[in-house]
Amino acid sequence: MSIASRRPPLAEIGAPAEVYGTPVSRTVGEFVGAANVLPGAADGSQIECVLGRFGASDLRGDVDVMFRAEARVIGEDGGVPGEVEDIDYYGHDQMVIVRLLSGETLRVRLLARPGLEIGQRVGITARGEPFIFPRAG
Repeated sequence: MSIASRRPPLAEIGAPAEVYGTPVSRTVGEFVGAANVLPGAADGSQIECVLGRFGASDLRGDVDVMFRAEARVIGEDGGVPGEVEDIDYYGHDQMVIVRLLSGETLRVRLLARPGLEIGQRVGITARGEPFIFPRAG
């Protein structure tokens, strides 16, 4: 068996920014960057998940709603309530792990800023449109 025959098939080809910004599948989206996937429902015009209602889609039924870690804002007022579980500090930025009251855990990438603490109650707001993928059966 040759090495080439053992390689998995290519999932997507494109410039890094293109693949990151418009992944063709949930698998590709999660592979190329920090992403959070939430269950959602599509009605043919809108998608709904725990973070709210989002843009039009021709999909119907159960979907996966994927947000990049940097596509969220943490604040103390408004947004979907949650609690900070962990903070990974990287110098110029930080990855904050937040558990929503609904039980989902989200990774939120923010510029490093003092003031967030483990156990702190925060609100999560989505910024921009999510990636929507049909739910794998």
